[in-house]
Amino acid sequence: MGKRSIFFRSMDKKKFIFPIVVCTLIIFILNTIGKGFVDKSRSVLIETAVRISQSFQNINSKIASMRYFFAHDINKNILKLHEANQKLAYEIENLKHLKTENEELRKILDLKNQISDKIIIAKITNVFSNDYIRSCVLNVGSSSGVETDDIVRNRDGFIGRISEVHKTWSCVLAITDTNSKIPVKIGKEQINAILSGDNSRMLSVSMKNEDISLKDGDIAETAYFENPICNQIPVGKVIENGGTFFIEPFVDFNSLQYVCILKNK
Repeated sequence: MGKRSIFFRSMDKKKFIFPIVVCTLIIFILNTIGKGFVDKSRSVLIETAVRISQSFQNINSKIASMRYFFAHDINKNILKLHEANQKLAYEIENLKHLKTENEELRKILDLKNQISDKIIIAKITNVFSNDYIRSCVLNVGSSSGVETDDIVRNRDGFIGRISEVHKTWSCVLAITDTNSKIPVKIGKEQINAILSGDNSRMLSVSMKNEDISLKDGDIAETAYFENPICNQIPVGKVIENGGTFFIEPFVDFNSLQYVCILKNK
């Protein structure tokens, strides 16, 4: 038993010797190559981290580029749509203008057929409307037979007289101009009066017989012109304001485009 116990004790010692030897070898190896190993491992880790960071940067750069080009394409398309809308809006307004112009020209042609073939049709090229003058320029002149004091009108009524004539153009003095005075008859009673402009929308009324009273809404028509077709042209209606009577013209001077010229002589 004693010998056996000694054997087992020696075996127990051998069990501890092997691990101790292995650990000693590992410690020796680590002490020998430890610093280089750690440095190399550190370098590998740093290089890997840098590569990963660069990869993420490249990915972010590509994403940013894609966003930029995508946004650029969207803005470019929006700009194209905006330009197309503006062009379409301009074309629509132009078509509206042409439609209005054609309708007014058709009315003028109908008026010419009703009155006389000798009527001259003209287009307004310029308008002068300020505190000092109410006038417009026509695209016809003496070469078309226009003369001073010819009467100008449209379907709505009396516009004015030709005040200046040149070879290819002429000027119209509107009835609202401060230098304009025209004879008229007003209402069913055919009251004689003179209408004067004052560079405003309304016309002043002067009557020889001041005892005669005008009625609100009565119609004023041209009278006493040499050519009969120049008479009985509607001018406007009577408007009462604070006990004073005015004539409001039928013609909308802001929308004139085409007119008829009537020979007054």
